[in-house]
Amino acid sequence: MLFDFVSFLFPKRHQLKATLLEKMWMRPALARSKALLAISESTKNDAVKLFGINPDKITVSYLGPAVAVQAAPIALPASPIILFVGTLEPRKNVAMLVEAFNQLRRRAIDCSLVLAGGWGWQSAQIRGAVTASPYAADIKVLGYVSEAQKTFLYQHATVLAFPSRYEGFGMPPLEAMSEGLPVVTTNISSLPEVVGDAALLIGPDLADELSDALAQVLTDDSLRQRLVQAGLAQSKKFNWQNTADVTLRVLINARA
Repeated sequence: MLFDFVSFLFPKRHQLKATLLEKMWMRPALARSKALLAISESTKNDAVKLFGINPDKITVSYLGPAVAVQAAPIALPASPIILFVGTLEPRKNVAMLVEAFNQLRRRAIDCSLVLAGGWGWQSAQIRGAVTASPYAADIKVLGYVSEAQKTFLYQHATVLAFPSRYEGFGMPPLEAMSEGLPVVTTNISSLPEVVGDAALLIGPDLADELSDALAQVLTDDSLRQRLVQAGLAQSKKFNWQNTADVTLRVLINARA
């Protein structure tokens, strides 16, 4: 199963040891494989471009949202919440999200920023952005959260901001949509596949564009409701039964 090619596409933002190990085994493993599964068309295309694999050898098997669990309460700000879920690392563009949040507050838009995820590789820039923010008191860094706590966050936030520079799939946007949370994300890699027409898409590394999109969701009730309904419908296109069916079919055909 091919998930992503972060170490090949972002080697300077990946741990050197992990990058070397992946580059050592990836190419020969792909060459020996009779059939391959990829979690998105984007990942499939990356494999074709990076390794020259015949695209007919790769079948896309989309993932599904996390299995629903009972929400576990967690203390949250009273103001409208911009939520980020994921590892706090440069590839996720969290420092840019902090800048977009700063812009919103300078525009007198009432909101808080909640970051849910552990600190990742090369996170010093993100820590610095959070500390330096004039609105740091309204930025809540939760660290790792459980599945139950994550469900609670999706259910009580106002919008998910997911400005990642690259994703093999992009699970947080799918999970957010399945819980009725509007999504703002980037228009690159696999993310447009996952959200379809059910989210606001922005260019990568554009804090102004991210700020404007978030402002729309925070201030326009009709837009927010449209995104909620579209997101719920879009999320139903992804489920683990389909993943299992496609995966089993590929395995049976490969064995024949």
